[in-house]
Amino acid sequence: MLLKQMIANDLRNCYEVASNDELLQRLESDFYAYREGMDVKDFTKLEEIFSEYMARVTRIAYLQGMKDFNELCLQLRENTNDIMEKYIDA
Repeated sequence: MLLKQMIANDLRNCYEVASNDELLQRLESDFYAYREGMDVKDFTKLEEIFSEYMARVTRIAYLQGMKDFNELCLQLRENTNDIMEKYIDA
């Protein structure tokens, strides 16, 4: 339950940031400008495929970030000197 709540809050925060991002706004505008002269049915299908693709990429990136953060927290529980030696030697 906690994980679902965290994801919901993070998605809401991401949406807020993304909707205010100037580059994303321009790219969205450019994307929809290309529909001019395109068959509506074809464009709708293209939009569905693109949206599903981007949603999947976003989920993967989000979950990978959570995994990386968790691994970082586990590593930081180790002795600081051991961590430093491990990365200095590498």
